[in-house]
Parts: sequence; C-alpha cells; structure tokens
Amino acid sequence: MNKTIPIIDFEPFINGNLQDKEAVAQKFYDALAEVGCLYLKNYGFSTDLVDQAFAQSKAFFDLPLEEKAEIAMKKMSPGYEKATDEEGKDFREVFHYGPEINKNNWINQWPASLPKFRKTCTQLFDECYTMSQKLFQALALALKVPETVFSDVLSDGNCYSFFAHYLPLTEPVKRNQTRAKPHYGSGTFGLIFQDDGKGLEICPHQGEWMPVPPIHGTVVVIMEDLIQRWTNDKLYSTLHQVSIPEEDFYKARSRYSIAFKITPNNDAQIRCVETCISKDNPCKYPPISVENYYQEWEAKHENIYSDQN
Repeated sequence: MNKTIPIIDFEPFINGNLQDKEAVAQKFYDALAEVGCLYLKNYGFSTDLVDQAFAQSKAFFDLPLEEKAEIAMKKMSPGYEKATDEEGKDFREVFHYGPEINKNNWINQWPASLPKFRKTCTQLFDECYTMSQKLFQALALALKVPETVFSDVLSDGNCYSFFAHYLPLTEPVKRNQTRAKPHYGSGTFGLIFQDDGKGLEICPHQGEWMPVPPIHGTVVVIMEDLIQRWTNDKLYSTLHQVSIPEEDFYKARSRYSIAFKITPNNDAQIRCVETCISKDNPCKYPPISVENYYQEWEAKHENIYSDQN
C-alpha cells in the first residue's frame, strides 16, 4: 500500500481550544502510527530563524579547516567533528552543541570569527525545545494520559542539536553507497530541518523506502526507539537514511541539514504507558532509567553509524 508523509498544521494545537488540540493530536498520532514520520508546519516560531541558522551553518563550514579544528569535539565539549568513509575520504562534517545551561557539565564551543553564530544556535535550540514540549503534550493527549507524562521528563533540557554538511561527491558513486547508512534513532523524536537538497529517506514499519523531500517552512519529525518502548510497541521506531540522489546536480553540491534530538533526563524512568497496555498487548518492557536504557541501546547498536540526518 502506498503511503504519503502527512503535513500537519500545528498552529491550532499551539493556540486553539481543547477541541482544536485534540484534533491535531489525533492527526499527529495517526501519522506516527501509519508512517512514523511527518512534516510539521506553523510549529511556533518564524522560518526566518531557520533560514538564519542555515546561513550561519554554511558560514561555519566554509571556514578554514584549521579554524574549525580549534573547536574540535571533546568528551565534555561538543564541537566540530569530521567523518571519513571506509577509504578514509572526508564525506561529512558536523557541528554539535547542546543547551548552554545543563546538568551534564558539558561546555559548548563556538567559532570566534562568526559573531552571530552562537546567538542563532541558542535561539534555535530554545525554540526547538519549546516545540518538543508541545509535541509530547500532543502525544499524551492522543494517548489519553496527563499531558505532563512525557514533558515532565524533559525539564532539564537534556537535548542536543547539530548542523551537518555533506560534501559534494566528486567521484563515481558505488553500489549501495549512502551519505548516512540506514539507522534507527536512539531517542524520542528527531526534528530535521532540510535545505533544498535531496537524500533523506524513511522506511515505515513493514514498508518500503520512501523519500522525504524538503518542503520549506516545515520541520520533519521522525519517531525513534524510546517512543516505541514508551508505547509498548503500539508505535514503531522509523528506519531512515540519507541516500545519494540520482541527479548529477544534487550529487555535485553540498547538502546541509539541522537536527534537534529530544532526549529525556538521565534519571527519568521509562515505563510503558498504561493506555498502551491491554490483554491483547501486555507490557513488553520493564521500567528502566534513561541512563540504563542508553547503555543497553549503545551495546546493541555499537556497529551502527551515529544518526546524522
């Protein structure tokens, strides 16, 4: 059966009455259940901020390598990272950052030569964090549980973001070559802002690969593994990848994306939601702290590429 990725107008959930919120929440849940992915428009802040973030992202990745390397990612300091393929050739570079105030004691690193970069990054992070709270309220409303069941465990801002730059392809593409191999996200939702390049694809549960073309003014929401556990397999995590477009025009140019990953507090307890448990669907997962969950997840997925969308 052919599936399409829904486009959901989130404005009625943000500013509407209870009936409006319930209608949007149901559309949101249905999209997760049927496809595991959706586009969100009117998500609560101006697309101008996203455009500014892409401009700052390009400016950063255009800096000399020596300057980017000065803020290379360290154990407790997010920053610049360069990825190479199996032959040792550069194919992607990423800038990681998190909340400026956090309980993890990490310290963000910022490029000294881009005066607007830090402010733009932190503004986008704060807006995405606010949006994520609303997404969890919508999920809770659809599942008929108190709206704080999910959003309460995001209270310390234990989320992170990254800018990704996929370098132009200058050599013939090999069979089954991708820009990011198929993978499942470890967290709850991944929010992906895309430039006008192609490549992002999803594979819905028991489905086939389908493209997620860029639509300006929207953010892509992809469901990840923790949601599957929370909902006792009523919702399934979405396999996704970044493929290489067939068109030479897209192969020969850079691709940029911005991601925001929603991660609950480390000490939060993940329990299957009561309304997702029934005689026909008994509880499949014991309670687990987020910290222990990620230890298990990393052990299980140690050979899988990190999720750079």
